[in-house]
Amino acid sequence: MIPARPLSGHSSLLPLALALSALLLAPAAHAEKADRDKPINIESNRLEYNDATKVSTFIGSVVLTKGTIRITGDRMVLTQVGRNAQTARVNGTQASFRQKRDGMEQYIHGVADQIFYDTRTDQVTLTGRARLQRQNCNQPVDEITGGHIVYSASTETFSVDGQQRGERPGRVRIVIQPQTTQEGGKAANQPCKPGSPLPLQPEKSLSRPTPAQPTSRKP
Repeated sequence: MIPARPLSGHSSLLPLALALSALLLAPAAHAEKADRDKPINIESNRLEYNDATKVSTFIGSVVLTKGTIRITGDRMVLTQVGRNAQTARVNGTQASFRQKRDGMEQYIHGVADQIFYDTRTDQVTLTGRARLQRQNCNQPVDEITGGHIVYSASTETFSVDGQQRGERPGRVRIVIQPQTTQEGGKAANQPCKPGSPLPLQPEKSLSRPTPAQPTSRKP
């Protein structure tokens, strides 16, 4: 279990947040185990690399993938730590994190102003307007929000603080949907049904075609 951060001014919420972590991530499972041994792939519009510090800065539409892990943002600072470990700090209007749960068609999805990912601990830290969801077939099942969320991908446990460091005390908010067989039973292991195709809508910006004018034929 990740050590819980104190909730300044709202310590009574701490036992609730920790107790509900089991519900948020139920049924019991682990993040995709194979992700840990997968290579990191990163795409961006621009790259700046400092060989002396082993720091790579990716700028513009950044996408990091590692197995089923997917992290996106506007800017990412990747630091090489030792031979086979990295840390990634991602900033954006709303940086995002997503990872498949092992053995079922469910994902853990998070968004925040800043995301910090450490491959050594498989720990993800979401800071600033942070939100963490358990999704089933891309539909949110449970959700928790706060100023600062620390999520362990290896154990699927988390701690949450209602405020960011240096800010006024905030509130933690947890939404737990009623569990159904589709969300928490055998159906959670079934492939998601393909969504219905979106109806085609006319593009309003396109002008209507001008009808052809009849031409007179010369005798």
